[in-house]
Amino acid sequence: MLQFAQFALMTQLVAVLGCYVLGYINYKRMKLVLIGHAMGIATSFVLLFGNEMLLTSFYASCILSVAVILLLDGVLQKLKIRPLILVVQGVVLLIGMVGLKVLLGKLLQVEDDAHIGDILRSKFGNFKNFHTLLYTCAPEFDFLEYETYTKLTKTCLIPAMLLSVAIIVFTLLRREVNNKFYSKKEGIVTYPEDKDMGDEKEHAELLYNIFQMCAFIAMAVVIMRLKLFATPQLCLVVSILASRKVIEPMIKDIAFHRALLVLLFSMMCFYGYGNLQQQWSIKGEYSNYPMEDLIDWIHESTPENAVFGGPMPTMANIKLSTLRPIINHPHYEDSGIRERTKKIYTMTSRKTKKELYDVCKELRVEYIVYEGGWCLRSGAKKGCTMPEIWDVEDPENAGKRPLCTVMVEDPSPYFKQVYKNVKFDVFKVL
Repeated sequence: MLQFAQFALMTQLVAVLGCYVLGYINYKRMKLVLIGHAMGIATSFVLLFGNEMLLTSFYASCILSVAVILLLDGVLQKLKIRPLILVVQGVVLLIGMVGLKVLLGKLLQVEDDAHIGDILRSKFGNFKNFHTLLYTCAPEFDFLEYETYTKLTKTCLIPAMLLSVAIIVFTLLRREVNNKFYSKKEGIVTYPEDKDMGDEKEHAELLYNIFQMCAFIAMAVVIMRLKLFATPQLCLVVSILASRKVIEPMIKDIAFHRALLVLLFSMMCFYGYGNLQQQWSIKGEYSNYPMEDLIDWIHESTPENAVFGGPMPTMANIKLSTLRPIINHPHYEDSGIRERTKKIYTMTSRKTKKELYDVCKELRVEYIVYEGGWCLRSGAKKGCTMPEIWDVEDPENAGKRPLCTVMVEDPSPYFKQVYKNVKFDVFKVL
């Protein structure tokens, strides 16, 4: 999730910018928010030991683009035509974000987050490679499944959100109409001389939450795993239904308002309580005997400096539990890790044992761990088993027998099977 955290913060900044350009917050407040984000990314850069991926992220380029928009604010206000100003600001933001990201990436020669752009390209086009398929073939990185929409509808979260959005839009539009009517009637022109402390419209918090919710929903639809951002935001927007400040102009009677809230909560509980019962019914404890046995064998039968390679999650367990050196692990945001992982995943391709042996010698790997189901996953959708993923990168070997099945049957003459249990096989590089 680390590589996608930047988008949560980026959308937050863009949502606040939206409130600013529409006049709901003033220049000084917008500048304070921008400074806070800039200080945050600078602090993260230092505490993450100079992680250059932060400097070349869309989030960093968004901060710079918003700074440019604020610097050009005085010039843009001279255009007087409000729709034209909004268009120019939007163009500056989009071009700045993409252009600065590309420019910073080239200047700093950082490719750690290049896979994020590739994932987005694969989502909306025909582009695919080994790295994007590892992501998009996983259910959590697919588009948001239909089941989520039905569950959120049955618990009344989506209907309540739509009602809340309708009330917010009505509230904001009514305020805009009233302000314009009052200004024309009284002959008032609201162009403050001090742009830093200019007037702010009411209900900026409502507009911000609407913008933020739309951004999180878009992220969740594209990458299902990101619904962990969207669902809490939906709940925040629904909570506005309990605000007397927002609801009072439409429902004067407090008792009636509270009765409607109780009715809504009861409707949510009707299906939601069943969800809670289902979760509470899950009992037991985590057990992975094959992994425990593998770790015990590594402790007892391999040198402390023996180098291991294999599936990323398994390598993380081996490193944590045995402290043995590993060649790859799940920190896939690092371009070097990505390339080493791709090389060691030759085990799941259709290449020859000699080619895998050469890779192991190049990486100085002494032991390869093979996990059952890693190569030929049952239930995987079409094109998502590891040999099929490799067919995209290695089309000349397409149709040949997967190397993983060959290794399990006969690893000689380049490898020797030194350990086996119901789930794992370990091959020593000779």
